[in-house]
Amino acid sequence: MFSFTQYKARKELTQQIPRLRRYAHVLYRNHADSDDLVQATLERALSRLEQWKPGTDMRAWLFTIMHNLSINHQRKQKYQQDMISDQEQDLDHFPAISGITPPDSIINEVEAGLSRL
Repeated sequence: MFSFTQYKARKELTQQIPRLRRYAHVLYRNHADSDDLVQATLERALSRLEQWKPGTDMRAWLFTIMHNLSINHQRKQKYQQDMISDQEQDLDHFPAISGITPPDSIINEVEAGLSRL
């Protein structure tokens, strides 16, 4: 059972959902991604509702959570893109790994070098 303060906080939180959706859409401009951001924001807020101080602006607290989640998501995406780019560059140095077999001339050179040993 919720206390009156918890009930009031949850009610105020649900009243902020339309504003959160608008802000999320401004951040992502994609309905699916913005809905995911709203859901993540609400999950984070509900799991940390005891950290919100009654009498302070719930909207500002929720927007801060959303903003931080958005930044974390963008950092994660950039990191993943950098990792993929690095891996692609690494594969350029190893043509056989990337699915391209080396030309016969290179194979012949390697075999000739090995036979000289």
